[in-house]
Amino acid sequence: MEDMIAQFPRWKLSYDRKSISRSIVAKDFVEAIKFFNQVVEAAEAQNHHPDLHLTQYRCVKVVLSTHAVHGLSVHDFELASKIDKIDVKYSPKCLQENPYVL
Repeated sequence: MEDMIAQFPRWKLSYDRKSISRSIVAKDFVEAIKFFNQVVEAAEAQNHHPDLHLTQYRCVKVVLSTHAVHGLSVHDFELASKIDKIDVKYSPKCLQENPYVL
């Protein structure tokens, strides 16, 4: 699993090692919803559904885990790869604080 996680620097491993998450701060509400909806489309296409959180109108957090195995599986990393390819217009502050998001 360490090899897989190392390939996804935008994602954080949970303390219990059962999920990975990625958070973004979009430029505005519309961009956050656009990203949110593109994650939904990618998840539906793969039939693998993450937990999605929208807070403070432009902050999106995606949590990936495979409920059937109560932890991480290859499906989580496949979906993470697809999510990483989604074009996002980030807030300028987010980019300053987290240059690795691109």
